[in-house]
Amino acid sequence: MEKEKPNYYANIPADVRYCKGLSANAKLLYGEITALCNKDGYCWASNKYFADLYEVSTTSVSLWIKSLSDNNFIECEIEDNYIRKVYLKGVLRKLKGGIKKTERGVLRKLKDNNTINNTTNNNTQEDKSSVTPNKSNTTINSLIEILLKEKNLTSLDGTQKENRQYAFLLIKNKIKPEFKSRLNREATEEEVIKSAELIIKNSDKFHKNNLTNFKYFYYNFGKLIQNHSKSKNIIV
Repeated sequence: MEKEKPNYYANIPADVRYCKGLSANAKLLYGEITALCNKDGYCWASNKYFADLYEVSTTSVSLWIKSLSDNNFIECEIEDNYIRKVYLKGVLRKLKGGIKKTERGVLRKLKDNNTINNTTNNNTQEDKSSVTPNKSNTTINSLIEILLKEKNLTSLDGTQKENRQYAFLLIKNKIKPEFKSRLNREATEEEVIKSAELIIKNSDKFHKNNLTNFKYFYYNFGKLIQNHSKSKNIIV
């Protein structure tokens, strides 16, 4: 059965069309996202949805999403139920609560306006980005989507906060150092995503049954990489 296609108009503004940092496919994807945003104010579609729609791999879609985010055309967030929402930058966002304008000039509806504290103390403020990565971190979002897809899961074991923390540590302390030790250079974000995907795909039966969260992935990385190293498609 042919996949249903959205019937809303797509819009690709000039700054997207002529952005040299975007591939042609990323620009086309932006148009698709605008069409889906016309309905609910955000795009709910997963990478698998777009991959099936355009008959490409989910990894390709992940990279297009990342390039759009890196160039500040979209913002991605993953909710507590692991559902991703993609918002267009500079437009009204449909979330519960009052409307607030962020520092980036995006009108946002926040769950609770009282949660925003503009007081900054440079001497005592903790850098939480190294502990709990922002929900708009597209590399971590891509890794979460890949694990959910490959394991055919609707959610990961453990809390979202814990999974994001261990995904961050997995990239920083495991995948990137392993890559550098083998190829003597830093891994690109594309290579990080592809490496994680191949490690998951090539895990043996025992690990496939237990690889349901990023804490397990992090602490069993050494064993998982042994199975992955036997694959012909080696990134790390």
